[in-house]
Amino acid sequence: MRTRKMTHLSARWQILKLMEMRNAVNSERVHSRQNLRHHHLLVEEEAELAVEDAAPALLLVVDQLCKARSITEMVQ
Repeated sequence: MRTRKMTHLSARWQILKLMEMRNAVNSERVHSRQNLRHHHLLVEEEAELAVEDAAPALLLVVDQLCKARSITEMVQ
């Protein structure tokens, strides 16, 4: 009887430990997802800032290309 009771307690202890491990893994997954979302938002924000920084220069290039095309068409 004592051995059976000990085995039952041992099995319960093992189940509790497995549940703790599962909870720890799930918690780590949630934390990892949060980190990925945060990183994604930072990258997205940096890309938007880069586009905003580059926009005036790109508009200038387009303007110069349009002027060059107009001049080329007038010369022909």
